[in-house]
Amino acid sequence: MQILNNMLGKTLLFLTGFFYFFHVRCQEKPKLLYQILNQENIEYQALKPTFFLVCQEYLISSKNGTPKYRFGKTYFGRTFAVGVLSKDSRIWFPKYVRYPWLTDPNFKEYKDTHTPKITGLRYRLVEDTLYRENINVDESPKDTTVAEIFFVSEDSCGVKYSENHVNKGTLFIFYTSNPAPENSGDIKHLIISLDEMKWTSEGICYLKDTYIDGQRILGGALYQRIITPGKIEWRLAGFYTLVNGIWVINSIKMYK
Repeated sequence: MQILNNMLGKTLLFLTGFFYFFHVRCQEKPKLLYQILNQENIEYQALKPTFFLVCQEYLISSKNGTPKYRFGKTYFGRTFAVGVLSKDSRIWFPKYVRYPWLTDPNFKEYKDTHTPKITGLRYRLVEDTLYRENINVDESPKDTTVAEIFFVSEDSCGVKYSENHVNKGTLFIFYTSNPAPENSGDIKHLIISLDEMKWTSEGICYLKDTYIDGQRILGGALYQRIITPGKIEWRLAGFYTLVNGIWVINSIKMYK
């Protein structure tokens, strides 16, 4: 028992030092974290199985119904985002993913002559390269611009939902420099420890610039860390997503 207590004490001391060094307030710019973007750490290793890359494809058709593709593929365009797995085997991801043509510059010249339609939805673990297809996609009953959509997966994890708007947590942000992050290593992550978070009545927490210049943000998630004797529990507290063109943290409590 004494050995266990000593090991637990050392672990908590390490975690305390880690989070103190990289502590960032919600309303401040993180000045130190850019140096650790590519580093593995205890939190990422624990939560890595909950992060998925979602790929939504679409095609366009002319007024007479003739489909048009690009690159010799079975789609005209596609978009990517990071989805988050919860304990009830649901993978949550941003609603804007289901409208990939809205952010695709290649669609502009066809918007008056062609009609877009979503086709294949694929997903894989962020650090994997093998996609799985899924057509069982349900939409949140809330009809708002910040609503998340999800699908049921065969995957599962032990991460529960947070019961409240948390005032502190660990934010994971995923980004890439590759327009199509298909290869292993294309996606990197940034980890920020947040404290004294302020939420709007819509369940949104605004962050300032996170210094990911020239990179394409794919999304992310906020987790609550609960430490009890001999145990660290993680709870999904929110999503890092686009709201009216701004990247923010959207509380999971708004969708439970």
